[in-house]
Amino acid sequence: MRNGKTAADQNASSLIGLLIRTHRVHANMSLRQLSAASGVTAGSLSQIERGYYTPHISAIKAIAHALKLGKMARASLIEAANRPEL
Repeated sequence: MRNGKTAADQNASSLIGLLIRTHRVHANMSLRQLSAASGVTAGSLSQIERGYYTPHISAIKAIAHALKLGKMARASLIEAANRPEL
């Protein structure tokens, strides 16, 4: 366990972070730009991308909106957040 998380929780956090980072890089956005557009602090985004923190669903939706993700990409982020057994 890392930071009091189970392995399943850590896997879900890592997947969410990887998805967000991949979409952010594809959108050619810095952490600061995504922070300004989403309202999620750059520090929190960094922790999310590194798998240290699982964001609340409202933060995931704000990040997805800021990244201008399509319906399927948004759904994959939300599904990852709702599946801690990954």
